[in-house]
Amino acid sequence: MLQRITSASALARTFAWIGVTVLLTGCGSLKLPSLSTGSLGTTPKNTAVAAAPAVQPDDPVQRAIQVGVTMARAKKCGYFFNPDQLKASYLAAEAVRYPAPDVQKKVQTALDFGRIRIGRQIAKLDGYCTKDRTEKIKGKLTRYLAGDYTAEAVKQKKSAGLLDGIDTPVDEKPFNPEEIFDPALIE
Repeated sequence: MLQRITSASALARTFAWIGVTVLLTGCGSLKLPSLSTGSLGTTPKNTAVAAAPAVQPDDPVQRAIQVGVTMARAKKCGYFFNPDQLKASYLAAEAVRYPAPDVQKKVQTALDFGRIRIGRQIAKLDGYCTKDRTEKIKGKLTRYLAGDYTAEAVKQKKSAGLLDGIDTPVDEKPFNPEEIFDPALIE
């Protein structure tokens, strides 16, 4: 997990990152309850950490994109269905569920975006319709043609933590403490 620091520059970078982290947590700009100065010596009433917001499966725009993408994929893989009829029945179902005109416009735009944009992207791909992919498309298309437009949960990417993207290079030269205090090396 921790690597042995083998040079003065790596040691300096490590202390710099620790210093930056301490400064940010002390200023309160970093929302980590375990590292804030307000949590010292007190017991917080609510220790639960809020999870990252996930895409809501009941989002009408998300559903519209999923239906549009499935329509484009089904057309590419040669499924026989009437895309205009599916679009009309989907928009009618969404109009009953969300009667506001602005929501209906967003839903129609998202449906067309998913259908046209993905359709253009996959039209050029050879070997797109694999066995696994066509089985998934068939399941979704069958559901949509039956009038079940429930959205699937979107998988969230997992983050490894605050310092995930920092890559500290390790020098091959071993650490020599005399080099740090050698007056001849000071410029």
